[in-house]
Parts: sequence; C-alpha cells; structure tokens
Amino acid sequence: MNRRTRLIHTGQDRDPRTGASSMPIYQTSTYHQPDPEHLGAYDYARSDNPTREAL
Repeated sequence: MNRRTRLIHTGQDRDPRTGASSMPIYQTSTYHQPDPEHLGAYDYARSDNPTREAL
C-alpha cells in the first residue's frame, strides 16, 4: 500500500463483524428507548446520531 494511502487511513478501525473500513451513514430518524426513565444514547437524529458522533 502506498505511504499516502496508509496515512489517510491511520486511526480507522475495521468493524470486526462486517469488515467495513469506514463509518456507515445512519439514516435512522428515531431510536428505540428502553423505557421513559432510562433513555438510550440517541433519541432523535437531529440532536445526535452515530454518524454525527464519528465526524
């Protein structure tokens, strides 16, 4: 692999389950919540989502 190519990909981990080398784009607008008193990590895509967190 070319040195410049390796430098671009430094710090990117491959997904162990799928082998993906880049973060997928999550198009989900709402997320499941366990119950009203214990919210999950994400509640609505505009406030935060996995793709936005990666950027």
